[in-house]
Amino acid sequence: MLRKLLIFCMCGIFWASMAMAAVDVSLNAPEILSTDDLLSVELKATGTGNIAGAQMTIFFDPDFIYLKQVQGENGILTNSLEQANALGKISITYLNADGNGLDSSTTPILASFEFKPLQEGETQLSIENGALLSDIDLNDITGQLTHTSIQITLGEQKINTLWQGPFSAEPETTFRYILKTSGPELIAAATFRIHFDPYLLTLENITSIDDVTFGNIQDANANGNLLITWLDKSGNGVDPNTIEFATLSFKGHDRCTTELRVKNADISNTSFTDISGALIARSIKIGEANVNLGLTTPATVAPESQFDVHVRASGYGTIKKADVRINFDKDNIQIQTITPFNGFSASDIQESNTVGHINFTGNFTMDNAIDASTNPAIATITYQVVNGAGQAAISIDASSSVYDEQNFNIIGQKQDVVIAVKDFATLSGNILASIAGLENLNIPDATITIAGDDGNFTAQSDELGHFEFSGVPPGDYVLTIAARDLKPVHMEVSLDSGQSLQLNVPKLIPNNGDINNDGKIGIVEAIHALGISAGM
Repeated sequence: MLRKLLIFCMCGIFWASMAMAAVDVSLNAPEILSTDDLLSVELKATGTGNIAGAQMTIFFDPDFIYLKQVQGENGILTNSLEQANALGKISITYLNADGNGLDSSTTPILASFEFKPLQEGETQLSIENGALLSDIDLNDITGQLTHTSIQITLGEQKINTLWQGPFSAEPETTFRYILKTSGPELIAAATFRIHFDPYLLTLENITSIDDVTFGNIQDANANGNLLITWLDKSGNGVDPNTIEFATLSFKGHDRCTTELRVKNADISNTSFTDISGALIARSIKIGEANVNLGLTTPATVAPESQFDVHVRASGYGTIKKADVRINFDKDNIQIQTITPFNGFSASDIQESNTVGHINFTGNFTMDNAIDASTNPAIATITYQVVNGAGQAAISIDASSSVYDEQNFNIIGQKQDVVIAVKDFATLSGNILASIAGLENLNIPDATITIAGDDGNFTAQSDELGHFEFSGVPPGDYVLTIAARDLKPVHMEVSLDSGQSLQLNVPKLIPNNGDINNDGKIGIVEAIHALGISAGM
């Protein structure tokens, strides 16, 4: 009885540990730093689950720290720096594509940030309380969210370089930017290296204050950079907050988002000590916002199988409201599950399967509006094929709309796809070799790859040299065989729907038949050949 009770308790503990699997997210940052230093922060996950989807927002105080750089790791997507610094938050989005998810036990880095401290004092980086992480079964595995506080001490005062000008402009119209500085100390000299994309912007004209010199405009447009130099000839120094060094007139071309930045700045005080600080770039949107809606689907699926369709936005513009309708062939495919992302909600599955379309709706405030340039995920739809061979059409309805903060419909292209429903094929064969007079040697551990329009597939030969691919979409493929010390083989293979093909593979031959370079094929080569066949 005691033994049974012990087993029951152990099983209960095991079940509880499995049920409580969770992923914690933390912000790793120094506790104290100077205004002279850059603040490096890592967003990490720890725990026991595999992360298949994530949506969270990191909040910061833009009066204390300025976000200079953000890097999404492991397929993580983030919104733009311009929007992040304007709102004091950066969005993190993740949707796993291979079905395995991120293993949180390896402590993966979700994103890394680099901030420039702007003033002394205590500030905090925090993860929103509504953060969500899900596993491959779409279960919520969000654990603890750890915030961090940083004490910023006053360092040596620096002079920052910045731009004054518009955030957007129409194509083929002229717009102007003023090169300025800010800081606490009088300056006596400055040199700036301006960088821009000459394929997207043309520098048309420069006007400047006295004592400023600059390079040739034609050369600047050829190279995408311009040198500007200033020297105070009075010898008294100038207040950096009052001086406007130059006004640059640009014309934008194709619709795009580009940057105007100061790549290098050397600013000196009246003692000619370098006091250069932060270099503030300006992001410029050329043309009207344009948000595309796309579908990611497999090209071919098998009868009675399930497959995922990923719905995403792309382009540029702020999504404040969206109504997206996905049409599908309800006679051939039916929705099994829906996973909305980024605050979108979905209509009822049962009703959608009856009418043949699913609606996704998003209504956002300016605080949580979506930046289309981050390619945000709208939803993942899992379909079930309910009929045999044929095809299934999925499309984004023409009535779909996307509205920006000014309530303009900024929707761009909408994608349609047709998925072929075919019986998958099977391909098999045996890898043999002829080495040192020994015929029909089985070759284990050879790597066999088939590459075609529907993807790449890889298999390994077993101890008898046999390999097999199952569940391969019909079509044309290039087959490649690679094995140790043997010359690779390439051949073309065509697979029909439902076909089971036993492939006649040419025998492999050695890269170098004379192993010991004695001019003979003898016992050494034979022993080596047997070792290959034995997988040694």
